[in-house]
Amino acid sequence: MRASWQFATFTAALMTFVALVWFSPAQMQRAQALPSFAKAYGVSCSVCHTVPPLLNAYGRYIQRTGYAALDRSLLDKGVPVNIAEEPMYDSQASPRMQLGNLAIHIAGYIADGLTYHVHQWITQGNEPGGLDTFQIVYSKLFDGYGHLFVGKLSGLPVPGPFSNQSDIAPYASAEMMVGEHMYQQDMMRWGAAFSYVRSDLYVQAAWLGSNADWSGATDFSSDTDKTFEWIAAYADPGKPFEAGLYGSIGSYPLAEGGVDPYRTIGVYAQRDPGPHAVPGFFALYQWGYDANPGLAMGMGGPMMMLPPAHSVTDTVELYEPIFNQRGIIGLRQEMTGDGLGNVTHGGDIDLSLQPLAKLDYLHLFLESGLQQNSTPAWRAGLWWVSPL
Repeated sequence: MRASWQFATFTAALMTFVALVWFSPAQMQRAQALPSFAKAYGVSCSVCHTVPPLLNAYGRYIQRTGYAALDRSLLDKGVPVNIAEEPMYDSQASPRMQLGNLAIHIAGYIADGLTYHVHQWITQGNEPGGLDTFQIVYSKLFDGYGHLFVGKLSGLPVPGPFSNQSDIAPYASAEMMVGEHMYQQDMMRWGAAFSYVRSDLYVQAAWLGSNADWSGATDFSSDTDKTFEWIAAYADPGKPFEAGLYGSIGSYPLAEGGVDPYRTIGVYAQRDPGPHAVPGFFALYQWGYDANPGLAMGMGGPMMMLPPAHSVTDTVELYEPIFNQRGIIGLRQEMTGDGLGNVTHGGDIDLSLQPLAKLDYLHLFLESGLQQNSTPAWRAGLWWVSPL
């Protein structure tokens, strides 16, 4: 009784904090948390998520097959529509407080072996919303182990937390700046991908272009970043541990003309929390090379051409579920070195929580972040996603 009262008090305090600060637009990646799947199967969201939206090993397997691993006969019985609202607060955003973002997710089967996922923002930062995801997947290749993705893709050939995390702030490793070039490893982009998912083997490769809305589907212009990305990993859907290699080769258009040819290669490991009191972790180390990072202001004022840059970045994050899998605490440390003399260290402390035990679709997020040469950041969010 006392424990229940203490938890109720703690939950009320957190909810009051969020209500008082209002909210601002989110950077969180929520594209794959689809409670309509859990409703169709009659199971909890925890089957695929450590704590939504953070995917566990089985959830990552479902994502990488383009949902073809799910039973069509069950999904067809339900309504494939999910509605999500994400009001947020960020002390470093401008403006800090906004009412958030309203989105619709639609996902399921078109025909045998053919699945789809659409994520459309209705409003985004109090403005008319854009397209987040529009992908179609054909999964009747190589005896059902091969999956061809086309469209504006989510869950690209990168470590899973880049596209599905329980933190508010994105990973610095995924969006590192090298001169003029900003990496887009956690962004939805138009293109095509092929994945091979069998037993404990996961391999995927993708050609990617624009991250724009519907106009990006036909944007093949020279001023669009074009990237070939790949990943190869040990990833057993029944085991909590995953590890592999990933990389990219691309060309980034520069503001003054020309391109920056770049490439990366990284190694990562991930473990879902538990059992036996073992915390979850996510760790990576990535090397990069930008042959032509572009222009920068020189000491005397005139613009100067930057030299080729060998960048490095690392991420280490620990996370542990709390309150009987209804919440998760995360501790993250990151370093980025752009190869041009700029080295940045940063970290975050995160709390993700389902504040109401009988309402799986409501989630609370709190984050405190600190980055080198910056004041502390305070972020909060309330995420509601529900099937029709």
